[in-house]
Amino acid sequence: MPSSVVEGEKLVVRLNWLERLGALYFDDLQLSLERVRRVEASEDVFAAVKGLRVGTGVPRLCYLGRFYHDGVTDFVAAVGDKQGWIAVLDDSPESGGFARLIISGAPPEDLLRSS
Repeated sequence: MPSSVVEGEKLVVRLNWLERLGALYFDDLQLSLERVRRVEASEDVFAAVKGLRVGTGVPRLCYLGRFYHDGVTDFVAAVGDKQGWIAVLDDSPESGGFARLIISGAPPEDLLRSS
């Protein structure tokens, strides 16, 4: 399952080697906390996923990678657990080109406090 932490002023999402392979994303995802507009808990992260996928997808079980929809890109690391969190990002280039992060598991406590 993906893990996420706040390190200093950065949000870091870590994937294991198999998740990285499935997502076609081979580094930790690191974003400045300034880029996070809001964070919300989700009882079903799979329901938030939409668009054309570059990565891996098994409906309701595993979505990994970039999803393109409505002119924006989401980064999704939703594996197994339906519960997770969604971060809405600003539209600056420093956001990695992503509009949202959709991640399974618990969000970092520091992220909830900062948003």
